Amino acid sequence: MQDIDRGKIQLLIHHPFFSHLLLQLIEKETDEVPTIGVDGTYLYYNPDYIRTLTREEVMSALCHEVLHLAWLHLVRQGTRDQGKWNVATDYAINAILKGDGFTVNRNWLYSKEFEDMSADEIYEKLPDDQSGCNGCKPGQKGHTQDDHSVWGKAKSPTDEDGEDGDGGTVSAPPAFDPRVWKDRVAAAATTARMQGKLPASLSSMVDDLLHPVLDWKVILRDFVQASSKNNYRLFPPNKKFLHWPIYLPSTYGEEVKVAIAIDTSGSISDDELLAFISEVQGVTEQFEGYTLHIIQCDADVPEGGYTVLTAYEGEIPRKISGRGGTSFEPPFQFVEDNNLDISALVYFTDGYGHFPQEPPYPTAWVMTTDVEPPFGTIIKYKR
Repeated sequence: MQDIDRGKIQLLIHHPFFSHLLLQLIEKETDEVPTIGVDGTYLYYNPDYIRTLTREEVMSALCHEVLHLAWLHLVRQGTRDQGKWNVATDYAINAILKGDGFTVNRNWLYSKEFEDMSADEIYEKLPDDQSGCNGCKPGQKGHTQDDHSVWGKAKSPTDEDGEDGDGGTVSAPPAFDPRVWKDRVAAAATTARMQGKLPASLSSMVDDLLHPVLDWKVILRDFVQASSKNNYRLFPPNKKFLHWPIYLPSTYGEEVKVAIAIDTSGSISDDELLAFISEVQGVTEQFEGYTLHIIQCDADVPEGGYTVLTAYEGEIPRKISGRGGTSFEPPFQFVEDNNLDISALVYFTDGYGHFPQEPPYPTAWVMTTDVEPPFGTIIKYKR
């Protein structure tokens, strides 16, 4: 039996979250990659490399690959440097695996400094010059352990199939679909949870996170429409919704641009914070194009409390800052000071704090209590 199959069997028995995701991939043994890699359809692996690993390291390598897919690393690079992004994603994943008791080979990228940090946060801390890593081959000390060049093998939706040497048709791998993999992560988390085997570090990032309550497409449509008298960046209208008697904000194409403020004061429970984060996930699930300016705030916006999230870049915050007093003014001031291009602001809170003056854009208050803000649309939130 191949070593890679032994590793998969062990994951099936002990780690159903990872094995569920692995079952979505087609194995492809090849010497075209020096180590191992994924493109969303295939799991590429070099048998010579696999034989250099212990069984525990094979398990870790397989888990490493599916986490690249689960966290959508293949499509979230954006305008960032590819080599630096490759290194950041490997540091992030290996920190997760190490924390959950998996074996991390001494030649793989790992640093205790990067524990509990996303790839986006790690990227910002890495030096710009990653030539030392880029000059190595995958699997060598100081470089990514897997081959990220295969990330580009999946064709885009506009690519066409080619021809083989005999005039036949060769189908390129299907495009990597973030929505499909989000659904797979949700299913994998449910499977693992039912068996009581969802790793603690992953439990906080999946499961409840992937089950929002509110229909954000309806909410944003309705409250922006109700506030359209402000005429704040609502033109040109979003053509996708012209058959409705309303307009959604649109700046470029069909992108929704919204600021999301999260109350992280001491009066907010951990369960409420998790629910708030879940609803941010809900926004990403219901719009193909979006720019979310996520602002954490108690009495102020703390250092590291601001995150930009788009369909291809950024991660929902995993660490919450604050837990002190409450003021609702700082996020609005933050939007003004940084000249953020938004069509609306959504504030998740219990309503216990000092309210600012009404801004020149629509505001929605997602409230866990019966407090009534002096302006904006109120959305009662009960899980």
